[in-house]
Amino acid sequence: MIDLCRNICELGLLKTVQVLQEVGNDAIPEHLLTELPLLPQNTFISERVAEIHDAIITSGKREILLLSPEIALLEFFSDEPHIHFQIIIPHDMDKDMVKRIQNNIPTGVDVTFLNEPFFPRDFFPSNGLLMAFGFQNDNRCLLLRNTLRLMEHYKGFMGKKVFVPINRDGKKCSRPPSWIECYKGAYFNEQYE
Repeated sequence: MIDLCRNICELGLLKTVQVLQEVGNDAIPEHLLTELPLLPQNTFISERVAEIHDAIITSGKREILLLSPEIALLEFFSDEPHIHFQIIIPHDMDKDMVKRIQNNIPTGVDVTFLNEPFFPRDFFPSNGLLMAFGFQNDNRCLLLRNTLRLMEHYKGFMGKKVFVPINRDGKKCSRPPSWIECYKGAYFNEQYE
């Protein structure tokens, strides 16, 4: 049985939705579709990843802290060695999943892994950017429970903390049990539209 939330923890939200879109809604069991607040349009994810890539480059930040292994985004950075990614490995993640995440990292991308609860070295407001991915639900955000827990742990970072919704419109969407709705201003000081 497929566990969509586990796939998101292993591949990232962007890649998981991208794979679901490639398979097509007709071939996806209904119970899987109900595990996501919504499934964006087919052409949207690749455009969204390109926009996020451009926003990171424009930010001028060189140290990017990801709370999930966003494989689809990392694929865009295979030719950009001046950007360094650090991916947080949750303390409760099993070793096999960690190994699969490490094996899925695209070649040419500068990535290190950091075990929760440790804080990255050489990660400062002047050079760092913390990113969390989820869904926008009106003026609130929907995050996986694990992502919200990590945000709670790393919210003391005084630099840019960016919420990256994969849905642009921000319309009201459902809230499956694995997702938590929270006020963006409590955790984030920026959002990539």
